[in-house]
Amino acid sequence: MNKVNVAFAGCGFLGLYQTGVVAALTSHGKSFLNKVDRVSGASAGSLHATMLVCETPLEACISIGLQTAKKLRTNFHKIPWQNLDAEVRNGLDSILCENAHKIASSKLYISITSLEAPVNVKNKLVSNFESREELIEVLAQSCFIPLYSGFNVPKQGNKWIIDGSYTDNLPLFDDHDNVKVSPFASSGAEISPKSREDAFEIIYKNMPYAMEYNNVKRLWSVVVPPSNEGLKHLFLSGYKDGKLYLKKQGLFEAAPMPNLLYLFDQEDSKG
Repeated sequence: MNKVNVAFAGCGFLGLYQTGVVAALTSHGKSFLNKVDRVSGASAGSLHATMLVCETPLEACISIGLQTAKKLRTNFHKIPWQNLDAEVRNGLDSILCENAHKIASSKLYISITSLEAPVNVKNKLVSNFESREELIEVLAQSCFIPLYSGFNVPKQGNKWIIDGSYTDNLPLFDDHDNVKVSPFASSGAEISPKSREDAFEIIYKNMPYAMEYNNVKRLWSVVVPPSNEGLKHLFLSGYKDGKLYLKKQGLFEAAPMPNLLYLFDQEDSKG
């Protein structure tokens, strides 16, 4: 295996699938991770890329994700006033270690979209971070969907910076073996739900996508959080598919499943 880039697709609240993948890779793929040279992501995928690179505690990551999902489900009609951007920033500030920017620099690649009047739209991959605050800022920018995330669009000088999925939803590198991780079924991603063999596939901003009914249903859950039971199912599906990938590569290492499922039941019991 050559130099490896693990690429996480932007996917909103389907991201619990990718959390499951991270749990599988960190629990059962130590030798695989030793081969990983880069980890990239867009939007929510950038958060999961950061989880993997910075080894953030999955328990805390899942708890924050479940709390945010619950808040949005309860008051979805107030989305712009919920200030999801602040939720992302506060969550990152609570889980990232003090030297996260040093760990991430030159290994983590975050996709952002730059907008400059009148119609200059460009993608940028950011991989160097001078401080922990800058890392959090870039991650928040990569996740910012105008109005959905809030009213105050991030800016750099005279440019607005928004969700990286608008211009590159799955950052890939020609000189690397790209392991694509996506919660959307496709035959073009190394780790994803299985698609129908006869499904027609498209590529959206580098992300393979099978045109089938289950994927259409999944699109709704990008912006409208599923129930905790649905999020638990996503996590388990990602965990299973992550293990399956490692087994196919002959890199699977037996270990107990991390004790994380209680978090989903705990949040349900809170109502």
